[in-house]
Amino acid sequence: MAKSNLFYIDEESILRTLSDANLGLKKRRDALLRKQQSLSGKVSTAELDEVIGQLRRLRKDATNARASDGRSFRQASKIVKEFFDEFLAPLDAGIEATTRLARDRTQANASASAPVIVTSQGEIACEAGVQTERLTGWVETWAVSDFDLNTLDLNMLKGYFTDYQINMALKKHLEVHGPNQIRGVSYQRELKPR
Repeated sequence: MAKSNLFYIDEESILRTLSDANLGLKKRRDALLRKQQSLSGKVSTAELDEVIGQLRRLRKDATNARASDGRSFRQASKIVKEFFDEFLAPLDAGIEATTRLARDRTQANASASAPVIVTSQGEIACEAGVQTERLTGWVETWAVSDFDLNTLDLNMLKGYFTDYQINMALKKHLEVHGPNQIRGVSYQRELKPR
C-alpha cells in the first residue's frame, strides 16, 4: 500500500507552535521543579503542601492546554474517520452479501450432491453435515468460543502474554492480596500524597 501524502504534516512546525503557545507553562514548570528539587528535610509540612498544590495546579493547567491544543487535530481525525466509515460501509455490506451468497451456493451444491435416503416411513433424510473437502473457496478454521478459568492451564499460554498484560494482572493481584504473594515478583513500598 502506498504511503499517503494527502495531508503534509510539518511536525517541526507543530512542535514550534506548541512550544511558543505554552512558553508560560514551561517557565512555570521549570521554576517549580527547581523549587521542588531544592527542598530539604528542614522544610515545614506547610511548605511541602504548598509546593505539592502548585505542582498539581500546573499539571491541571498543562492537561487543559493539551486538550485545547489537540482539539483541531481530533476534529480533523474525526472527519477522516467519518469519511472512510461512510466509504467502507457499502464495501462491507457487499462483502457480507457476497459471502452469504457463496455460502448458500456452496451449501446448496453440497446438499444437491448428498445422497438422498428414503426411510421406511417415506420420509426423506439427507447426509448429516457437509464434508469440508466439498466446500471450495472456504477454509475451515477454529475459534475460541468459551473458556473456564478454573481449569485453564495458564502455563501453556504464558508465552503469549505481553509484559503490559502481565503487569496489569500483577497490579490487580496486589490490590486484592497485597505484596509478597507471588514468586518471581519484586515489590517496593511507595509513599504517595493523598
